[in-house]
Amino acid sequence: MHHETENCTGFNLRAATRSLTRRYDELMAGTGLLSTQFSILNFIERKKDCGMADLAEGMDMDISTVTRNLAPLVSARYVAIRPSRYDKRRKEIRLTSNGKQIIQEARPLWVQAQDEIVRKIGAKRYKELLETLRAIRS
Repeated sequence: MHHETENCTGFNLRAATRSLTRRYDELMAGTGLLSTQFSILNFIERKKDCGMADLAEGMDMDISTVTRNLAPLVSARYVAIRPSRYDKRRKEIRLTSNGKQIIQEARPLWVQAQDEIVRKIGAKRYKELLETLRAIRS
């Protein structure tokens, strides 16, 4: 590996992300959800009156990426998209009962993945990592 690549923040973040994503996906495979889909469902669950723009902003995605990522969740009947009751131009995303159920199935597996990371790098480094990642995002 070249010295430049070894010290490249972008390369290291992408490689770490791929590694983590693989592990989350392995653990959650039995649910049929990808870790990215779990994150989206989790966001919708926490955000009251979640609109497309809210989801895009919260997940740091553009609207077309959100639409593409929602399609399989709509097909699986985990979410429903409807015009808002208050503003017909606004699309509102809601969890269905199936969506709520799959989150409950997947959450302990997600927690298991999180716990593995904390065990692997230690609680102090984990906390520092999150702080560093939030700083990079802002």
